[in-house]
Amino acid sequence: MCLILRTMNWFKRKIKLWNTYKIMQPPWGGGNQFLIALFKALRKCRVKVYGRFNPDVEVIFLNSWYLNEKDFDLVNMVKMEKNAKVVHRLNGIGQLYGRGSKDDEIAFNINRDLADMTIFQSRWAKEQFGRLGLRPENHTIIYNGVDTDIFNKKGKKYWDGKEKLKLVASTWSSNIKKGFNYYKEFDKILDKSQDFTIDLIGNIPEGWKFKNIRVYSPVNSKKLAKMLKSCHSLLQFAQDDTCSNAVLEAINCGLPIIYLDSGGTKEIAKEYGVEYKDNLLDAVERLKGGYFSIIERIKDNPFKIEYVADKYLNLFSKLLNKNVN
Repeated sequence: MCLILRTMNWFKRKIKLWNTYKIMQPPWGGGNQFLIALFKALRKCRVKVYGRFNPDVEVIFLNSWYLNEKDFDLVNMVKMEKNAKVVHRLNGIGQLYGRGSKDDEIAFNINRDLADMTIFQSRWAKEQFGRLGLRPENHTIIYNGVDTDIFNKKGKKYWDGKEKLKLVASTWSSNIKKGFNYYKEFDKILDKSQDFTIDLIGNIPEGWKFKNIRVYSPVNSKKLAKMLKSCHSLLQFAQDDTCSNAVLEAINCGLPIIYLDSGGTKEIAKEYGVEYKDNLLDAVERLKGGYFSIIERIKDNPFKIEYVADKYLNLFSKLLNKNVN
């Protein structure tokens, strides 16, 4: 359901949107998963989403640095000749992930030359881009959301306060900065004497092995949601993540978060978990102490795709009515 349509009766026609980002079939990374959910929701909200160039589009959606030279020229043409509005959603900064500066330079050029509105995924992301000199006049912050048809609390198995706590980490990327150095240390202390277990779902760095952490290969969204619901809490130790989809998926499956304060993670996890402070055993005990109050707060979390899609629709509508502010 589109909440915004209840209050914006003046906007009855469909918005025609060209998504220039190539959607990959899951299992894939979190940004890709978010866009699948977003466009699914927008299609229910008077938005006609095109995956290929269409000269009649009114809004053009650009995702970070993912734009080839041919499409760059097409976007510029439609922007100039048809007055289409260009919305640029920025991911994290590539240099922070060890990819060098090329991707960031492309994203900066796209933003400077094409964007009418820029979307940052967190306050932290906005600050980081600002430090590198990207400070677009027209911008907003919209956190990501997940498809609640998949990531929800139906069939969730909650901790009963007595059994071993089942911790889980989830990552598509095998980048070392996804928390693997921390998990390596946790693996050393994880033995039968501990009152918790750790599973890891996804890819791991080449050549890595864990003795005590159970590792599962990447799975599609439906299987991932089922696996998350069988656990009690998510470990999120990625460094410099902008707005982790893994965190949002877990929250909506009813899992409190034990998180490292890095990147934009604290912005989305602080109300729904406990912060790691150099001692996993301490974090686990603090989570246990607050577990039942946290799962109550999770019920009203704002990271559901229907809420997020409304924010995007509102933004598109304002742009088309020349009300950029």
